[in-house]
Amino acid sequence: MKISKKSQVVCLVFVLMAISSFFVTAAFAEELVDTAGTTPPLVTFIADDGNVADFTLLKPLSDQYKIPFTSALLTSTINEPNSMTIEQLNVLYATGRWEFVSHTVNHPFLTEVSDTQLNDELSQSQQWLMSKNLGNGYQYLVYPYGRHDSRVMDAAMKYYKAAFNTVPKLNSAQVNPASINRIPLGAWTSPGEDTVAYYESKVDEAIANGEWLVFMLHPGAVSYGHNNADLETVIQYIQSKNVPIVTINEAMQYYTPVPVNVTEVTVSEANKTVIAGTAFNLTATVLPENATNKAVTWSSDQTDIATVDASGKVTTHKTGTATVTVTTADGSKSATCLVNVQAPVDNIKASYQTHVQNVGWQGWKADGQVSGTSGQSLRLEGIEINVDKQGYDIGIAYQTHIQNIGWEADTDRGWKSNGAMSGTSGQSLRLEAIQIKLSGADADKCDVYYQVHAQNYGWLGWAKNGDSAGTEGFGYRLEGIKIVMVPKGSAAPGSTEQPFVIK
Repeated sequence: MKISKKSQVVCLVFVLMAISSFFVTAAFAEELVDTAGTTPPLVTFIADDGNVADFTLLKPLSDQYKIPFTSALLTSTINEPNSMTIEQLNVLYATGRWEFVSHTVNHPFLTEVSDTQLNDELSQSQQWLMSKNLGNGYQYLVYPYGRHDSRVMDAAMKYYKAAFNTVPKLNSAQVNPASINRIPLGAWTSPGEDTVAYYESKVDEAIANGEWLVFMLHPGAVSYGHNNADLETVIQYIQSKNVPIVTINEAMQYYTPVPVNVTEVTVSEANKTVIAGTAFNLTATVLPENATNKAVTWSSDQTDIATVDASGKVTTHKTGTATVTVTTADGSKSATCLVNVQAPVDNIKASYQTHVQNVGWQGWKADGQVSGTSGQSLRLEGIEINVDKQGYDIGIAYQTHIQNIGWEADTDRGWKSNGAMSGTSGQSLRLEAIQIKLSGADADKCDVYYQVHAQNYGWLGWAKNGDSAGTEGFGYRLEGIKIVMVPKGSAAPGSTEQPFVIK
């Protein structure tokens, strides 16, 4: 049959009128925002599970009414019986009216799985969607069974911009992106809330309040699926009210997340010991994961000792302690790191003084200087030793072998430490040998070497770290001593041959 040009024009007009009456775009929603000054009413349809009915039942409605649908896919079931195939997904995507979001890999109760399984379910389903090039719906998640708690929401916000529950409410202009509401359309609801009249009342509510109505669908489900005729009636009602039917991604342009307040901030290290002149990085973790404003500032209470920049990089300048604090812009939550700045290990020195026959206490010596005498046949009678810690947890302990007494540790005199006197004063008793060792948590950072001048032998070899130096069983006096501290494993100051002679 031949159609006249006039008839063709008339047909085209009717087609355009039909489209304009049934299909309201997101651009129109933007116009509503501009004119009303509020967010527009919007409707989104999300079909759970990726059932093949998305293709057989929903696609014809999408084609007829030119509306989008969102399919929440169980990625482990694609190509399985009763589920859509990859080919069907591609056909739907090619219409330009379909959005695919995550419904996890295996549809578990996320509130009951381990942290590892939770992250696997969320991340692997997202990766699958991204790998199939099915648009940007991979940014969104639908919780299986609607189950979610604070742990699940925190995990979801690591991967997704928004996640949907099964709470039967509409969404206001500000939504919690970790828990967006959906109203069931079908038998998955309470009696009286599964009628066309109820669904249409929710559309009216969205229009009245400028809210986002998200319908949850289960096409193909026998006991809790929707009636496709009811769905079509609801679609017609929505379009008769000029309410846009949009994808999640389109709706999120108009609905802003409710600000999520910061509850806590932690810092990567609570205590840090470093060498002066070095730098290190601290990392702040702001909780919860989906906090709206994660901005932080860094500060140091002793900038002459350590400074910190805006990224958390700490630079040390001199020995001492400084407290580095990170503070959140939201809520002024804070956490600290105590920075202990030490000098290089080779700055740790031992100082010592001896009580010498006919002389008494000599002045303090350090760093290998001779304390006592050489060539004067004067006995050492006592010794005191200290260590310049330079901020390290390090001490020094020592004992001497004393004429008529023996090793102090074999008596109630015991080891002496950190400046206490070992030996005697005013008793004219000679020291014959000595042992010196380091103590404290940082003792393993240094070696202590010591060398004695013994009667009839002269300078013996260097001993270290608790070994004996001098003589035993001969009655020979010590006349002089040198003590040196070096970084652990460093070479001895001289020969270590024969530091101690025993009869």
